[in-house]
Formats: sequence, C-alpha cells, structure tokens
Amino acid sequence: MSLTAFNRVLKINGAPSTVTTLTAREREVLTRTAIGEKAEQIARAINVTKPTMVMHLNNCRKKLGARTLAQAVAIALGHRMLRP
Repeated sequence: MSLTAFNRVLKINGAPSTVTTLTAREREVLTRTAIGEKAEQIARAINVTKPTMVMHLNNCRKKLGARTLAQAVAIALGHRMLRP
C-alpha cells in the first residue's frame, strides 16, 4: 500500500485520538490477518475456535475505531502496534 493510500485509509474514519492498547492476542490475530492468513488458519495456529478468533478481530476493529479490518490493520501499522 502506498503512503498516500495509507494516509487516505486513516482519514476515512480517523485514527484514534489516543493510542489504544491491544492485547497480545489481538495484536497476534491482527498481524496474521495483515499477512493474509485466513480465519481458519489463524484459529488453528492459536488454538482457539473460529468464533473466538473473529471476536478478537472485532475487538481490534472497535478499539481502533475502524470500520473494516483493512482499516484496522492500517491504523495499527500507523501506530506501530503490529510486529512484522
């Protein structure tokens, strides 16, 4: 994603006014989503059910004020919340 596109994504809903803390599990599932892993793969890898994994992703989205997972990833990357 280009820097211009990245900044545009952040402006859609705005970045959080304060840096939100994601749990270690939320960061893990968001990082795995960012690199393209599917929900089933992530759930198996972290040894939880798919609904539990989806709950973690939804918590990330809500905490970051994002409308979509792509926007949540962009916001988290912009705040350096995710590890490569």
